[in-house]
Amino acid sequence: MSDVLARAQEQYTGFVDRFESVVLATVDANGDPNASYAPCVIDEGGRIYCMVSGMSKHTGNLAATGKASAFFVEDESAAEQIFARKRLTFTCKARIVDRDSDDFGPIAERFVGRFGRMAEQIVSMPDFRPVELQPSSGSFVVGFGAAFAIKGDKLDELVHQTGGGGGHGHGGGHGHGSGHGHGSAHDHGAAPGHAGHGHGAGHAGSSTAEISSVESERIVGHMNSDHADALVRYAKVYGHCAAAKLARLTGIDNRGMDLAVDSGSGEQPLRIPFEPPLSGAAEAHERLVRMAIDSREALA
Repeated sequence: MSDVLARAQEQYTGFVDRFESVVLATVDANGDPNASYAPCVIDEGGRIYCMVSGMSKHTGNLAATGKASAFFVEDESAAEQIFARKRLTFTCKARIVDRDSDDFGPIAERFVGRFGRMAEQIVSMPDFRPVELQPSSGSFVVGFGAAFAIKGDKLDELVHQTGGGGGHGHGGGHGHGSGHGHGSAHDHGAAPGHAGHGHGAGHAGSSTAEISSVESERIVGHMNSDHADALVRYAKVYGHCAAAKLARLTGIDNRGMDLAVDSGSGEQPLRIPFEPPLSGAAEAHERLVRMAIDSREALA
């Protein structure tokens, strides 16, 4: 084994252990791409699990195509060279796991063991289900001219990719299929991107796209069908309507949501502003989930 390959093998071993989330690349049934991320756990067989919401675009894409690319990349602040950040990409088969299946319990336990109370609340929400990502191949890049294909039944063989595509040999012993330890009881607290209270941080520097009428109707239908209890909590906590008994979402835009709230004497309109405003429909899911979790804690 060459020195280059040996060093790459050493860095590959345990590379994913430092990550608490994965970047997901998916496409819909028409081939339109989408990039997103989700907190994750990895089992002893190297399978990656994320809890995904029915509101998320990547959930529909995963269900429609049964495939995804999973991407782990070195943090910019830790990279010696911004043009050569260490990165690992897996091509995966995707499977949505039903909440009533035998697999759901063990996956939920892994999430709670790793992410604590926040995971408990997300796992308890009926809209969230696990997606299983089974890697079938991949690539590992550790620097300029240091790109490796990942092969083998256990994804433990690195093949050095040269400019001409030739291989320099195989490395062994990565053990991707064993001993990640993500299922142990690490209590890291809140899941990335969901820490803290309030309405959620804005996306500084991101472009703003108005939520379309089609996107608004989709969100309204989904929330009224699957999250009526959350809408009541929104009214109580964010709309300061403590007597709310029932609530319907009637509209949503970048600046806020409109509810019809019944406190016992008929429905009354209630506007709840978003602070800061949403950057677009893609952010609505994250904001509404965060508000649902925070309002549940506020009323506990």
